[in-house]
Amino acid sequence: MQVMSETDMHIFLEYAKSTPYYALFYTDLFTGMRRSEILALRWRDFDLLLCQASVTRTLHQLHNREIIIRQPKTAKGRRLIALSPSTAIVLREHWLEQENIRQSIGVAFTDDDLVFSQYDGKPLLPDSITKAWRNTSKHCGLSGIRLHDARHTHASLMPETRCTSQDSPGALRPCQHTGNPRYLFPCCSRASRGCRKSL
Repeated sequence: MQVMSETDMHIFLEYAKSTPYYALFYTDLFTGMRRSEILALRWRDFDLLLCQASVTRTLHQLHNREIIIRQPKTAKGRRLIALSPSTAIVLREHWLEQENIRQSIGVAFTDDDLVFSQYDGKPLLPDSITKAWRNTSKHCGLSGIRLHDARHTHASLMPETRCTSQDSPGALRPCQHTGNPRYLFPCCSRASRGCRKSL
C-alpha cells in the first residue's frame, strides 16, 4: 500500500486535467470512495449545495462483460459522504460539461444519469478507469500508486472530508434518500435552472 503526498496529488491532478477523467479522479481522491461506488453514482445522489453524496449502489462488470449495478454488500456500504467545497465545484463544472455534450448529440440529460459515464451516458468500464489511473500515475512518476490507494491517500491527508454524521463527526451513517432530485441536485431540475447563476 502506498499513498500520495500533497505534492504528488497536485502533480497527478494537474496532469489529469488533460484527460477525460479529471473530475472522476478528483472525486475519488477527495472522498475515498471505491471504484465500484463512484462509477454507480447518479446526479440524484448528490446535494452540491450541502456538499453531500449518498452512496447507495455499486457498479461491476461480470466475466461475460455484462455491466450490473447493485446495492452495497453490507449496510455500512450505504452511507452519506461529506464533499469538500472544491469537490462540489469540480462536480458542478463536470455537470455543465456533460449537459453541453448531451445537448450537442441530442441525448436527454436527467437526474438519473450516471455522473461518470461515456459521452452518450453509457457506463464506463471499471478496467478502463484502472488503466487510465495507471497511465496517469506512470506519466507523473507515481507508477507504484494504484487506484485503490486513493482511498488510503484520502484517509491519510484529508480526514476532515470523511463520512460524517450529525451526531458523531467521522462516523458512518445510512443514507436517507429523499427521492427528490431537486433537493439533491437543484441545478439538474429544469424547474430550478435559474439557480445555476448563484452556484
